[in-house]
Amino acid sequence: MLLRRVYAEGDNYFREDGTATPLAFRLRKDKGESGLSVDVERLTTLERAKKATTDPGKYCLCRLATAHVRSLALCVCHDPHPAEDPENGAHAQIIPFPDRFDGCLDMTGSDKQPPVMLSNSVRDRLAKGALKT
Repeated sequence: MLLRRVYAEGDNYFREDGTATPLAFRLRKDKGESGLSVDVERLTTLERAKKATTDPGKYCLCRLATAHVRSLALCVCHDPHPAEDPENGAHAQIIPFPDRFDGCLDMTGSDKQPPVMLSNSVRDRLAKGALKT
């Protein structure tokens, strides 16, 4: 299972049934993101995952299955100790195959031509598998 920190203030990030909306899985390209930051649940605690932000009161967590992510032909790449959270050994990225970084062993999506990207429809399907914890 994966945990994603999602902005909790406002109605645009979760549906009434508790599933996330595509906004919860939007890349912040202005910040140079090529993948979606998540934590591997078995390598962390819910408290640690939620506090790994500058303002934990404004964020909540949603949980999604790694198998769901891979069923959409997206890679899950373990990326421990990123610069923005150097103590986080549970950090990983959901990333399209062509954008994956050196050291990522996940080959999910390598057989897709054209490759799967984080389009609106893929983000919507990703979000429908993510439930607010």
